[in-house]
Amino acid sequence: MADDAPLYGVPRPGMRTQYHLGKDNRVTAIAFGVPYERREQLLAELLLLFGQYQKPVVSGTALVYRWPVDGRLGVSVRASREPKNGILEFWVMVKERREAE
Repeated sequence: MADDAPLYGVPRPGMRTQYHLGKDNRVTAIAFGVPYERREQLLAELLLLFGQYQKPVVSGTALVYRWPVDGRLGVSVRASREPKNGILEFWVMVKERREAE
């Protein structure tokens, strides 16, 4: 997905897409930056698509909304607890398979 392309109909002007690597240099997570003022719109769209999120968890200066993992795919939203910080990201993660012991 291109930087600043809309995400589920939510505008992302000037926002970036980050790719995170795991073992063997494989992409294991992608984070899509979203303007903080679009927080409620993003959460509403994700509720329609993925259903209810789990109880939000505080992680440092962020509040994290997670949906149940579906197979090996997980999605979450990470939002600044303080609006003045203005950080909002939508994450898509692949749960790595464990090697047989």
